[in-house]
Amino acid sequence: MEQSFAVQSTAFLYSLPLGAVLGIIYGVLALLRHTLSLKKSAVIALDITFMLLCAVSIFYFSLGFLDGYIRVYVIFGAGLGFFIYRLTIGRLLQRILNPIISWIKRIIVAIFTKIKNIAKKLLKIGYHILYNVGGRIVFFISNNLSINKRNNKRTRYGKKSKRKRSVGSG
Repeated sequence: MEQSFAVQSTAFLYSLPLGAVLGIIYGVLALLRHTLSLKKSAVIALDITFMLLCAVSIFYFSLGFLDGYIRVYVIFGAGLGFFIYRLTIGRLLQRILNPIISWIKRIIVAIFTKIKNIAKKLLKIGYHILYNVGGRIVFFISNNLSINKRNNKRTRYGKKSKRKRSVGSG
């Protein structure tokens, strides 16, 4: 089925804001990537998710405007809208938000460093308490066992042996 020029141009013009919305979504994902300092695998997962979102959104856009026919000019319009957004408003927002995010990251890192140092001190105190208690338990047990050994010797022989040690002459 052939669409008229009016339908095609309308679809092209509406695909421009679609691309801008996709640019906003990409900006949010890039902001997450920058803020969270994600690993390579997480970045790949985010990129694949974004590509799937773009494909699904263009498909549904084509279903609504072009009766399910995906045309090159719709993809071109969405790409053009994406790049216009990214090169104008997106770049401006990136210049504004990057210093703010870096500042917030420094504050968060400082807070977590303080929490980490406090936790280390608490664990160190706990370790010393357990070490001292454990040492006293071992001392108590060893003293009790040595008394029992002495008592066993006394009961085995009946009396303490009264051997005299010879003192060497010389």
